Amino acid sequence: MAGTNLALPFLMINLGGEMMYILNQRLNAQQIPNDKADKVRVDVIKHLFSDAFIDEMMRPQPLYTMISTRQTFDKLAHSSIMKLQTSSMNKLFDLMVMGVKMQFLCVKYPEEILQVTLNHLKELLALIPGNEAQLIITKVINRVKERYLGMSSATMARIRQTLLKFFQNKYAKVTLLLSRGIQLQDGTIKITTSEACPICETPGKIRRFLQTGEVVREYTRILSKSDGFIAARYESRYTENSTTLGFNLYATDKPFAPLPPEEQKAPAPAPARRYVSAPDKTRVEIAKHELNSLASMIAGPDENPADFFELNLNFQMMEVEDVTNIRQVEGKRVHNEELLKFEREFDGATEASIRDQDPDNLLDLIE
Repeated sequence: MAGTNLALPFLMINLGGEMMYILNQRLNAQQIPNDKADKVRVDVIKHLFSDAFIDEMMRPQPLYTMISTRQTFDKLAHSSIMKLQTSSMNKLFDLMVMGVKMQFLCVKYPEEILQVTLNHLKELLALIPGNEAQLIITKVINRVKERYLGMSSATMARIRQTLLKFFQNKYAKVTLLLSRGIQLQDGTIKITTSEACPICETPGKIRRFLQTGEVVREYTRILSKSDGFIAARYESRYTENSTTLGFNLYATDKPFAPLPPEEQKAPAPAPARRYVSAPDKTRVEIAKHELNSLASMIAGPDENPADFFELNLNFQMMEVEDVTNIRQVEGKRVHNEELLKFEREFDGATEASIRDQDPDNLLDLIE
């Protein structure tokens, strides 16, 4: 279906942008020497936006699995002299995922995900030093515009739907989002309604037409719910700077007023969500192929071990709490043997299968 195979660049570029925001904040907070910090920024950008990497992303294909995406960014984060502990990498990926999920949920209309993506790229232009890195990012901006600018609303809606499906069932709580009233205590994202979409008029306007299409009468009927309607500031759905989504949430010079405490209260707990998965051999093979296609293009650092340093993500603003819905297993054990067997097989089945692949898999292809 049109659009479902065109979502990958939006996923990878926006996740990459969020990763750079977080890494930059921690590099500054830990007072890493400028030469080392700049090297990390430039190295990650060079790998993320290399010609081969972008060519592969732009190729029409389904979205990768969450596991495949995580493995790719694991390699990307360690492609320079920076080292992250497993706990820090877990936190980094959760922050990335929840940041992008929030932005894709909060866009007013599907075409705005393009502006969110361009906002990430423009922020990186101001963040990453060096002419070479600037040229690389500018080239990606031009390729994204060339590919997606002017696409139909239906295609962009399908792309957004595909992206939101990827983030489904991901509910990690992030301190920064909670404190700003963007996220509720149950891990869900608060979607605010403000101005209307471009080309939309105030509700209640009525026109009468002749058969020829000529307007013979136009009037407005006041509706009870139209008082708070805010007309769109732009006429085109592809307007530059139409949203602040995609900008750096971790920058101290970009304040975001939190909502009043009463508006931040979580709603009543929803029924436990049911998770169904089938980590069989076929899915593992698909994951292996996905990993090999993109992540194998990421080369490891070729540096003196003395240059390496460890980055710590233990910081209050970046606290992450996983929200897990636990389904109670009750009744006679004989009725639950199949469920218990499924749960045991599910725990780590996919990761273990990928980890135990033969030496030609992704992890050995990365130099």
